[in-house]
Amino acid sequence: MKVLLISANAPPIICGIGDYTEILSKYLNSKNIQSSHLGLQKYSSPRFLKGLRILLKVRKALQTEKFDLIHLQYEAFSIEQSYLLIYYLTHLREPLVVTFHEVFQKTKNQIWRDRTLLKKAAAVIVNDQGRLESILQLWPMVKEKLHCLWVGSNLPLPGQELPLKRFMIGYFGFINGVKRLDILMESFKIIKQEIPKACLRLIGAFDKNNSEVKKWQQWADREGFVESIDWSGPQSRIISSQKIQECELMLLPFSDGASPRRGSLQAALFLGKAILASAPVLHEPDLEGLTFVKSNAPKDWAQQAIAILKDQNLRQELEGTSLSISQKFSWEKMAEKHLQIYLQVLKPKNGPS
Repeated sequence: MKVLLISANAPPIICGIGDYTEILSKYLNSKNIQSSHLGLQKYSSPRFLKGLRILLKVRKALQTEKFDLIHLQYEAFSIEQSYLLIYYLTHLREPLVVTFHEVFQKTKNQIWRDRTLLKKAAAVIVNDQGRLESILQLWPMVKEKLHCLWVGSNLPLPGQELPLKRFMIGYFGFINGVKRLDILMESFKIIKQEIPKACLRLIGAFDKNNSEVKKWQQWADREGFVESIDWSGPQSRIISSQKIQECELMLLPFSDGASPRRGSLQAALFLGKAILASAPVLHEPDLEGLTFVKSNAPKDWAQQAIAILKDQNLRQELEGTSLSISQKFSWEKMAEKHLQIYLQVLKPKNGPS
């Protein structure tokens, strides 16, 4: 079986859908699936030319090599996945599998893309229970081809046992509108009042010249936190893993709530960290046992964080919970589930095995 995986961006970015797709491709290959990953880099051309260049790149890949199945990692916000690309992929002879990675939007453009992919895809995959329920409410007719699979950790084990840094708080992931850096920083300010030795470490594939990063670096300077905040930024997988391993607590505020589809959450679970995260918008049974903050008020985040940092028994209990939950989300299990979906999609074409 030969499968072409298409995502909006490609490695070496550690974080994001391109990174997830690259790791998935490697695990699929271990299942005797010949998978190739085509990452669609960003172009500086005008909007229409971007879409045309992306389309030509995908078309060339499909003309160069024959695939049994196409698997699109769909991001609603990505200009790389334009009308031209979606129209082209939904009119190919090869069956199309689509994984929806973003929350459904209500603009006319995005609704057209969502409907087209849901209607034309041979199978639809979502990464959390909340997204599955949203689809079924809007398009109940796709129930038979709808699947819920998680993402896995995009970081490995650190390779060595590292001691915890006392009162070190960690954050991992992109810095964008989905991540509530305001909650993170304002709650850290309150934590510092109670625990003066507390430090904050930000790890992930964020651009240090990003306007949001600069804004909060200036804030840290004004507050006198320059020595207390480590803007680690992009690192290798092993180094990122080691830097997270040293943290006593991971603070993960999301504007749309915690979800199994969040790679930053999965990495913290996999590494067995105590986690404090935004409460899921909808019930996520696979995350039961984690400690959530239902409020966006920094004082509420700080209060719960302080309790964990001061109580090592509680912290160790939360670490055990993370490791237990992470067992549900292994890449090995996910690759096997993808294989079963691919076989189901191809069965009508190839006939009974």
